[in-house]
Amino acid sequence: LKMRTQHKLSLHRETLKHRNKKRAKVTASPGSSVHQHQKFMNPVAAGNHDEYALSYGDPQLTTKFNEHINVPAENDAVDGGSYYSFDYNGVHFVVANTNDNKESEDNPEGKALGQEQIDWIRNDVEEARANGAEWVVLSYHKPLFSKSYHSLQDTDVQLVREELMELIDELDVDLALQGHDHVISRTKPLNYVPTDENFSNGVVDEAETTTEGDVEYYVNPQGTIFVLPNTGGTKEYDDIYSKGVEHVHTVRPNLDWMTQEDVDYYNNLFAFGGQPQESEAFDTSHSNNRDSAVQNFAAYTVSGDELRVDIYQIEGNLHEGEERTVSIVHSFGITKGVETTEEGTEEAASEEETSEETSEETSEESSEESEESAE
Repeated sequence: LKMRTQHKLSLHRETLKHRNKKRAKVTASPGSSVHQHQKFMNPVAAGNHDEYALSYGDPQLTTKFNEHINVPAENDAVDGGSYYSFDYNGVHFVVANTNDNKESEDNPEGKALGQEQIDWIRNDVEEARANGAEWVVLSYHKPLFSKSYHSLQDTDVQLVREELMELIDELDVDLALQGHDHVISRTKPLNYVPTDENFSNGVVDEAETTTEGDVEYYVNPQGTIFVLPNTGGTKEYDDIYSKGVEHVHTVRPNLDWMTQEDVDYYNNLFAFGGQPQESEAFDTSHSNNRDSAVQNFAAYTVSGDELRVDIYQIEGNLHEGEERTVSIVHSFGITKGVETTEEGTEEAASEEETSEETSEETSEESSEESEESAE
């Protein structure tokens, strides 16, 4: 067994060596890669299950994420994961760690993000913007805005909600990628409002839109769009708010403070969302207990001053002999290009007219000069 293990490790080492030497852009690994994946950066955000042991009552495994996943740890802060940033294709990505919720001198209330991490995010994004970053994408696990219950119920999230939302707005974050709630959720562009104005700390930025093909693009939005593309697994959560306040109170009693007016306001923050998986379990629960043949994922494409998001859906129950199909169920984009306001259009037209007049005058003057010269 020892010799076999050594042989497998040697084989993986040689494969990795040749991969690095040839600078391959893609590496296919159909089998086990042991721990060689640690040599590559895998830019994922730590989730709550990344620090859980076999039982919720066991001590949390706060270092295991970073022992398995090769990502930086800013401020040497390892706590069920770490926070860090990187640049790719003109985008500055910031990956936050919402497991940073242990009570400490830095975080006496046990917020999902401690003060040191909040300060680091601010400094990191400000530096990235100063260096010319056109796009900023913030990724974190526990959501501020989702169509299921975690975003409005989890205590550690509520403790940091206003502070984090104000920071996101202040830093002009373009896109926020979220997890934790297994449901499709995509907001409109949102700006920050204080808690005394609204419990969600969000208000819709009525940004202008333009259409390319069948995809709607927000033009220079001032707000941030929050995206959660359901789950790739089999446990899914229901879109509880679309069923009214009484249903919300039934499946999540801790949200009994919400009124129908609250639910209506919160629903209006979203441009798209829902749970494509049908399940009888959703009649009395937010969860379908791992009964699902529908999964989703999102693809993000950045090209210059345009960003596009496509949410895909995989359907088909293989156990019942159904074929698996993949389709795009929702797309949207952001453009930081030409303004589409009437005022902007008039300005552009005015510039063209001025250019034409100048051209005509220049042409006439040249003609007169030519005639004088001929005489």
